[in-house]
Amino acid sequence: MSGNPVGSGTVQFDANGNWQSGTGTLTLTLTNGAQSPQTIDIDFQRLTQVAADTTVGAVFQDGLAAATLESISVDSRGVISGIFSNGVTRPLAQVAIAVFPNPEGLQRVGDNLFAASGNSGLARFLPPSIGGTGSIQSSGIEASNVELARELAQVLVAQRSFQAAARLVLAADDLIQEALNLRR
Repeated sequence: MSGNPVGSGTVQFDANGNWQSGTGTLTLTLTNGAQSPQTIDIDFQRLTQVAADTTVGAVFQDGLAAATLESISVDSRGVISGIFSNGVTRPLAQVAIAVFPNPEGLQRVGDNLFAASGNSGLARFLPPSIGGTGSIQSSGIEASNVELARELAQVLVAQRSFQAAARLVLAADDLIQEALNLRR
């Protein structure tokens, strides 16, 4: 803490040291990624003032213990949930799938990548399994992410190259055989 005040309030006690009224708030500015600023309303109803040392103890806590994100999971609806070290699981985000009025109008930008164009129309972003979108399979591994036409073309080119090399070896063998026959 910097020593700067982070809140203020007033408390009124009766002659016996019992609480009569009081209000107070704390405003915290956090720099650790948490939502900032956070305002905390203080409930002084259980506070007493007697001729003794002042002590304040937390009677009720509505928050959870501090935790760190340990892992994430994705369900079939595309909800990404965070599992925290204090045992709490909370939804963090949801995957959205883009749907185009004319998917054939998408512009190819390389490999398996496409971009919206004037012919494709504007994208609508929807949750999985709604309005013609696909579904999500959590923890699934995609079997292939290659373009089959290009891979098949490369196989054909390799096959033709192999055939040409094999013919070259046969032609060289024939020439050597003829040269040996001429010498006899």
